[in-house]
Amino acid sequence: MKRFLFFYAALWAFSPLSAQDTYHQFLIDDLELNFGVELTGWGLIPDHQAIISDLNYYGVTGEVTAVADTLLFEEALSIEIEQEGASPWSSGVLISNQNPLTQGTVCLLTAWIKAESPVRINWFAEHSTTYEKEVYINISLDAAEEWYQLYLPFVLSADYAPGMLNMGFHTGLQTQELELAGINIARIEAGTSVGDLPHQLHNENYPGSAVDAPWRAEAAARIEAHRKASLSVEVVDANGLPVPNADVEFTMQEHAFGFGSAVVTCMVNASGCFNETYQERLLDLDGQGHRFNCLVNENSLKWPGWENNWLGTPQQTVSSLAWLKDQGFKLRGHNVVWPGFSHMPADIANNADNPDYVRNRIFEHIDEKVGYPGLSDLISDWDVLNEITANRDLEYLFQDTEGYTTGREIYPEIIDHVVQVDPGSKLYLNDYVTLSSATTRGEVYERYQQFIQEILDAGAPLDGIGFQAHMGSGLYHPDTLFTILEDFHTKFGLRAKITEFDQSPVLSETLAAQYFRDFLTITFSHPSVDAFLMWGFWDGAHWLDNAPLFRQDWTPKPALDTFINLVYNDWWTEESTVTDASGMAGIRGFKGTYRITVTAGEVSVDTTIHMENDYQWQLQLPMTSSVHSIDPASIQVAPNPATHQITVRWDALQTEGTLRISDGQGRTLVQQPLKGTSQVINTRQWPAGIYWLQISTPVESVTLPVMIERR
Repeated sequence: MKRFLFFYAALWAFSPLSAQDTYHQFLIDDLELNFGVELTGWGLIPDHQAIISDLNYYGVTGEVTAVADTLLFEEALSIEIEQEGASPWSSGVLISNQNPLTQGTVCLLTAWIKAESPVRINWFAEHSTTYEKEVYINISLDAAEEWYQLYLPFVLSADYAPGMLNMGFHTGLQTQELELAGINIARIEAGTSVGDLPHQLHNENYPGSAVDAPWRAEAAARIEAHRKASLSVEVVDANGLPVPNADVEFTMQEHAFGFGSAVVTCMVNASGCFNETYQERLLDLDGQGHRFNCLVNENSLKWPGWENNWLGTPQQTVSSLAWLKDQGFKLRGHNVVWPGFSHMPADIANNADNPDYVRNRIFEHIDEKVGYPGLSDLISDWDVLNEITANRDLEYLFQDTEGYTTGREIYPEIIDHVVQVDPGSKLYLNDYVTLSSATTRGEVYERYQQFIQEILDAGAPLDGIGFQAHMGSGLYHPDTLFTILEDFHTKFGLRAKITEFDQSPVLSETLAAQYFRDFLTITFSHPSVDAFLMWGFWDGAHWLDNAPLFRQDWTPKPALDTFINLVYNDWWTEESTVTDASGMAGIRGFKGTYRITVTAGEVSVDTTIHMENDYQWQLQLPMTSSVHSIDPASIQVAPNPATHQITVRWDALQTEGTLRISDGQGRTLVQQPLKGTSQVINTRQWPAGIYWLQISTPVESVTLPVMIERR
């Protein structure tokens, strides 16, 4: 920090403002020299020591302490939050403007922070009585020895007399220790663009960002355990004898896990807002054939969008979905009911005093949309209820009416009715109050879990939970995200999907790609998660104009390479091997669809299988191998039927070979080299049934049935 002082010392005498202390003069010169920005005044008096003394703090242990590691300021506020609050604003530090501020003024919040522990805080400027926010942004930092300088630009939306604009930090997100200094709000010369001002949060140092952070190895171990399975093939000839030394190629075709995006249905299949490039990228993201394997409609199946033809008629929407299905995409439906008046047709709010009308209207909508001809054949699962924690109009409409107490009893009724219309549908709740807030406590978080439990207690057939992931500027420790997923899975045992991932435009594209990698890795590592979907992939069709993969002009962002490298390289399986003496070959690969190609001499056969658990397949070649059949009489199995163990004898047989026992589904239970002339096999844990004993040598083979009984 000393280098700043000496670097700027020669410039301080030429400042356009007067009566600045050392710190505020530094800010003036920093902005002018590095950004070409001129200051016109301050929201607080430019006296750092006075500001530190005037800071208000609550819910924290705090004291003003001397600062020895910078020459820019001599004191800082050192605070400790000893208990996580019920909300971010359960504890905080703030100060009010001392000078008037005028609507339309370009402003720059400034501060310095030192993280004595991993830090999560919300930085804000808000009206002191209405709490309307001018800015509200999350900062996440790992513990570090250095001070970080923060800048946050914005334009004032209102006039603020002295004392009417609070600025500071909400600190109740977690237990933590930090030091704060350098707080002020600078007024910038008229005509300056916010884009020309520094936007500096240092979130690149988020907790868990280190390349050697322990969570990375732990996630890799979970991925190995949960996302892979054993895939083996038994190669036999036309007589059913094993074919050794055959070449076997295992080539992955598609993941079992869903990797996808929201899609604008009218942009494909030559529909109403058709975009040729959009369709081309959807089918081939990188020119190498890599693409998503699942999609979700963005707006066309929402209730008002469906009835008011936002993106085409219902038939046009279904036709576009059918086209996408034909291209091999799995399709989700978003959503059946979003229970806020602003997300339902106007007649729902207009009949808020008529529960019978609203209930019938809901069920008619389900009948008409979910039951629309052909739609149930296209949609694999629905977001049946969307954002029920924050959108409570429907709940309040039914509350304390005939047959209802909380009003939330309508939710199981909606789920049950969807199942009646489409018995094969998988139904998910979908909400944002989880990963994007990165906490496992708080009123809204606990409300969501309460509502889920009520639905399950009512016996509604809920299949899973959709975790929206509209991630802000605060980049949370991946372990925190894993803890949230684990909390929901432990409590409810339901499947999960990441349904609406995107990131704040505040982040640089490089940082966004880095955190995208970590977010995708940690969620892929949780065994309850079945899919990860972005909420759009192109800036030109994204609610924040900031999709993960492509800019407006279709040039790729860094996150595209991140996505391709993870999904199609790091998490992709292509292996070659040869069959052993018993005709067996196998790998451990990522779960999904595989093409298996077997070549023996001039003969080559391939097949396609889908693997979601350990899988064994028998492939018969149209050839007669040189392997001969062993005389069954030369092999003794006793007792047979058996209960606890069997003894296998092969007295007259050469011992270079393999003994294998498989169950009725072809799964290998025992596989080991032949040793000596006999082997005892423990069968105590095997269910009753028929099993198959195969003894193979390089030139001979025999398969015999073994019966296991339970008494």
